[in-house]
Amino acid sequence: SGVPDRVVTGSLRTGTVTLMDIVDEDPDLKPGYPRIVAQYNAVQGVHTLAADPVTGFIYMTNKYVPAIYKLGVEESVDGPTLSLEETGLLPAPFNTGDYGRGFAFAREGRFALIAYRTPPSVLVLDGGDDTQSYDQTTLKLVPVGAQPAHLRVYPSGPGGKELAYVVCHGDNVVWVLDTETFLPVAKIPVGGGPYDMAAVFNDNLKRGYVSNFVGHTVSVIDLDPDSPYYHTQIAEIH
Repeated sequence: SGVPDRVVTGSLRTGTVTLMDIVDEDPDLKPGYPRIVAQYNAVQGVHTLAADPVTGFIYMTNKYVPAIYKLGVEESVDGPTLSLEETGLLPAPFNTGDYGRGFAFAREGRFALIAYRTPPSVLVLDGGDDTQSYDQTTLKLVPVGAQPAHLRVYPSGPGGKELAYVVCHGDNVVWVLDTETFLPVAKIPVGGGPYDMAAVFNDNLKRGYVSNFVGHTVSVIDLDPDSPYYHTQIAEIH
């Protein structure tokens, strides 16, 4: 399609959402360097952004507002623009003043997973077969460890089965959920105050990397189902 690899970030303090292209051919930038191409001024409290793998729309949670925001990217000869497509109210299973934190899609965009810190849980929303609006139905509420921050979904189960990883800041554990049943299948102890997670999957390496906010370290998790150390911390980088 000619669209380069992209990164999208959001500011918790200002609410600004920034879209960046990863540039390889700009003579003024190093290869792989991000370049800002579009911005959108949302409300304060932006927490997590995730792109729907089917539609390409960008969805955003807000820790202060019980809503999910849908942003569209429109391409033009002058460059891309970000615009608000839709705002959907989230179900309100709690009355604590704490709303969506970590956010990820599961099962090719059919389900949306949203982490709540108070009380600690993951809200599973069913987008429906066609509409993918994510504000229609609460499918399930899954209790998890203390103070969940971010969550990620990876094809890291046996045979490439999809699993969700909920990084729980308050108890130094990454909870693992089966995205078919939305039940916990593992708990992985990591370093102090874990906050976010990234992963690498290739022919030679299947690893997860968890940033530990309190410990100032990175925990390395084995994500190879065929390994005897599967779903354990195999190193902690200081």
